[in-house]
Amino acid sequence: MNDKERQFIEICKKCDLFFRESLDNAMASQRLYISQEAVFYLMGILVLGMKKDPYSETESLAEKYLFAQYTEETEKFRVIGDLSLIIAGIWWQSLLRKLVDVDYYINLGAHSYQKVSETGSGNLSDLFEELAQNFKNIVNILTETTRCISEANMNDRDILRMYEVWLRTNNKFIAEKLRSLGINPININTRKQ
Repeated sequence: MNDKERQFIEICKKCDLFFRESLDNAMASQRLYISQEAVFYLMGILVLGMKKDPYSETESLAEKYLFAQYTEETEKFRVIGDLSLIIAGIWWQSLLRKLVDVDYYINLGAHSYQKVSETGSGNLSDLFEELAQNFKNIVNILTETTRCISEANMNDRDILRMYEVWLRTNNKFIAEKLRSLGINPININTRKQ
């Protein structure tokens, strides 16, 4: 192994440590405790989400889901769940200007992981059941973990959409971001009389 390879390995170790610490801090902040297998899986999602643009594929997630339903291939459902986590948890700001909201990806991802858990076996089935049951909370954890990439400049429309996302998810990180922008998020249920 040469010096460049050793340096690359050390950089990767530091990135893993950074993501693990960020993930642990976000889980403590959100008061969600998941299995070590799930944490390890989320580390892979974080790395994949930083490398891969989820919108670079020609097929939409809806098309992928319909095809997975038709073929009932477990791997296709897992990929849909992973991409849903990446979009809703890491690239959530990209949804500020889209017609489809974070709820769509939360529901699609949770349902996809549930399908994987039903067709998987043993520990793998348990892992995807845990991911499916905690999908919304995991999205919130990933949102907080990756706050460093979501600090982009936003216009008023983006801030309004962020508030709408907060209304649906009650994500603590988004609430803090809104407060830093001078907006105090309040969730008031109103009933028509």
